[in-house]
Amino acid sequence: MNEKIFEHKSELISKVLSEIPKELQIKTDRKMRIAAQLDLILKDLDLSKSVFASKMKKQPSEITRWLSGTHNFTIDTITEIECVLNRKLIKVENPAYEVVKHFRAEMPINNPKNRIYDNKSILLESKTSSITKEVKIEHESTRH
Repeated sequence: MNEKIFEHKSELISKVLSEIPKELQIKTDRKMRIAAQLDLILKDLDLSKSVFASKMKKQPSEITRWLSGTHNFTIDTITEIECVLNRKLIKVENPAYEVVKHFRAEMPINNPKNRIYDNKSILLESKTSSITKEVKIEHESTRH
């Protein structure tokens, strides 16, 4: 299929597009990118929509909606897709304002109490456990 792509300029279309709120543009772009990424993964794995639907325990029509680029995915659905396909669908980056510097872990068993020391350290303790977990967090405002 040899389709030619051409640019068409219209003042009316340009005006309408310029009136779309930026947030809506970003949401639409992200939905389309997630759908495109899912489609690429399915092609890479050579999975049909019906086989993928079966693995997800969904109807093929729902997979079609997902691939339309207009579906509003929940985090749970994205996570389920990633687990079933054993591939990352989206990349979530750590917030820039929080860097874990130190981690010593033993998990509290019952009703932990949180204590914050000098806004940098958090100590979790439990009366029924010999376990202590200390996390030191360096905030953007405390970096030099």
